[in-house]
Amino acid sequence: YYCAYSLHKIHYNMPTKRNQISPGGAKASTPKTLRGKTSASKVGGLDVTAADELESWMKAKQLIKPEDQLELSLDELREEIARVLTSVNPQLPQNIVEYSFKESSFVPVPPVSQMQILQDIEGTILHKESEEGRAQLAAAGLLDYFDHVFGIRGEEEFDRVYQRIQLEEQENRPDENNGSGFIAKNSGSPVIGSNLRPKKLTNQFNFCERAALTYNNPCRDLETQTIPPPRDNFSGHVMQWIIYDAYQEDYEAQQKEKEKEKKEKPAPTQKMEVKKKEHVIPSDMANRTLKSMKIIERMVNQNTFDEIAQDYRYWEDPSDEYRDGEGTLLPLWKFVYEKTKKNNVTSVVWSPGYYDIFAVGFGCFDFMKPQPEGALCLFTLKNPSFPEYVVTAETGVVCVDIHPKYTYLICVGKYDGNVAVYDAHAPGKEPQYESNSVTNKHCGIVWQVHWGHDMPDGVSELFLSVSRW
Repeated sequence: YYCAYSLHKIHYNMPTKRNQISPGGAKASTPKTLRGKTSASKVGGLDVTAADELESWMKAKQLIKPEDQLELSLDELREEIARVLTSVNPQLPQNIVEYSFKESSFVPVPPVSQMQILQDIEGTILHKESEEGRAQLAAAGLLDYFDHVFGIRGEEEFDRVYQRIQLEEQENRPDENNGSGFIAKNSGSPVIGSNLRPKKLTNQFNFCERAALTYNNPCRDLETQTIPPPRDNFSGHVMQWIIYDAYQEDYEAQQKEKEKEKKEKPAPTQKMEVKKKEHVIPSDMANRTLKSMKIIERMVNQNTFDEIAQDYRYWEDPSDEYRDGEGTLLPLWKFVYEKTKKNNVTSVVWSPGYYDIFAVGFGCFDFMKPQPEGALCLFTLKNPSFPEYVVTAETGVVCVDIHPKYTYLICVGKYDGNVAVYDAHAPGKEPQYESNSVTNKHCGIVWQVHWGHDMPDGVSELFLSVSRW
């Protein structure tokens, strides 16, 4: 807040000291006031007692002038000194900066103003010589009369011209004796009539204004959203010969298009529409084809792994004569199924009826992770490149067992507690028997399955399953 104060003139009327030391060293005697009777004695119309009280009050209120008092002249004492008090808000921040992206640096912010406006009232009085005042006079029709006719400038000239107009009107009034005509004393002066009077102002109590409103165009917002272009991620190998082949193919395609453009279009000819018959292969032919393909595949593998097959059947280690109960372990084949690379081998069982076939169960032993799909595969030594029989399961296969009498029946135990029996001779991959989640189901993992002996009542397809729950 800004406040302005004006100090009044302060005059120090220093009274003369009573006990002043004379140059000779003796004190000057103070004049004493004559006292009379307090009852009726008066000096110059004043009571003597009142004069004594006034003198004692003056003594009590005597001002002492310091020795280092600055001597000022009368004009300096009468000078008015303006004192300005400025308040500062200590809570306002100082040295504020903000980051300018245009200049890429911090720029100081102008200091915050300390002034607070408590009340702001706009006045209704305008000076007539100001731009707004002259605009109002011109709108009312008064500016042309006083400004252009008489060249009025200022209030004093306006009053002087107005008085001259009134005197000329009084002189030009008709004579009462003649009753007609005008008496013009100053014939050289122009005749000023009622036409040159100031324009009458409008009555604010009986006045109507005409106003017109322009048409405002309505605002409308229109938004559009573009469709993002499609994206696709692809990967591949780029090598020198691949690039060369791609250029060759593109060049050949361009040459073919040029040849097509050179050739004229042949005349349209009507051709008989011939319906193409769908070539359907019967099931028996498909089975014979599949069997032939298996035989060819076995022949190729037999020629490829002939040395390993000979070692498996006929190789004898001479060192076995010197080591009783011990033999030599050598790797022969490696059986791989591409879709079970992420699984663990949970069970391996040899077929009791075929010496070259064994069953493998695929699952996962890391029970803390989500279990992948399991699988049951039958491999043969005659074809180590691909399994003879493949069955996929929703959960991992933990244990496998082959029936000792009916070797095409395979029993499996799963991770979710279910058991299933598959038939390798059946054309489909569906299980012949499978427990569900409601009946005949373990609450835990099935760790072992085993085909049982024939029952006295003739039931031979009997198997047992073991679980912790």
